[in-house]
Parts: sequence; structure tokens; C-alpha cells
Amino acid sequence: MLRRCWCCERGETVKGLIDFVKAFDYRDLIKGAAVTLRHFFKRNVTVQYPKAKLTPFPRFRGRLTLLKDEAGEDKCICCMACVRACPTGVISITAGKKEGRKMRFPEEYNFNMDRCIFCGMCVEACNFDAILLNEEYELAQYSRQDFKFHKEKMYLPTPKVDYKK
Repeated sequence: MLRRCWCCERGETVKGLIDFVKAFDYRDLIKGAAVTLRHFFKRNVTVQYPKAKLTPFPRFRGRLTLLKDEAGEDKCICCMACVRACPTGVISITAGKKEGRKMRFPEEYNFNMDRCIFCGMCVEACNFDAILLNEEYELAQYSRQDFKFHKEKMYLPTPKVDYKK
């Protein structure tokens, strides 16, 4: 049985490596390095979330908020346009009447945020600019009951949740 010389095997291996290096196209390597270098000097796409807060874009739609006028009265006159416009039916309003005020006001304004799709149709339907989808995006809660907003809770910003429990 004839054995091959280990030098010959080694020579074939080196020869194959040399052929591979000759056949290797360095242009692709340079193109890849150019892409990396170009993105190295651009602004970061991601944000280190808990430490750095994201500034939402102007058309961002966050949590639904009720607004008041300059006198501190509700802007909402209970026209029910937002209730009819909502495709998921997450808004319910009970109208009331105050002495000395011509317009109705919402005695109860309930908003179920866990079913809301943040489409903004309720805001578009409101002719009195009484509701707004604000820029709040930290909406996670521990309980489903925390997603049900009543009138008093809709004026206030959402309390911050400590996620280090």
C-alpha cells in the first residue's frame, strides 16, 4: 500500500488556499466596509430605552385625553360623535346638565384602553376639540383594570409604573 507524502498533501492544501485567495473578489469586501463606514457616522436608529426617552413624531397617537377650556370647564358637550366614530366601541359617555350652563357635560366618560386601536377616528369626529391622543407611549400596566379610564383619570397624566418589581 502506497502512502502519500505529507509534504505533498500540505503542498496541495497550500496550493488550494492560494487559488482561493486569487479567486476572492476584494471589491465585495470593500463595498461592505464602505456601507459599515457610512452608517458609522450617522445618527443612531435605536434608543437605549429606559435611560433615554424617545421623542414621538408629531403625528404620533398615544393615550386618549379629555381637554378643558380656559375657564376650567369640559370642552366636551356630549354630542356622542366620538362614541359613534369609534370602530371598537371603547368610549361610553353619560350626559348631564348643570345649572347656569347651556351645554351638556359628561357626567361619566369611560374609556377602555385595552381594546383601543389608537386609530384617531374619535379625535377626528370631535368638532369641539374636546379629546386628544397625546404623546404618552409608556402605557404598560400590571392589571387589566388599570386600562379602564374614567373621567377624572383622563385629565391627569398616567402614573408611571415601576418595572423593577
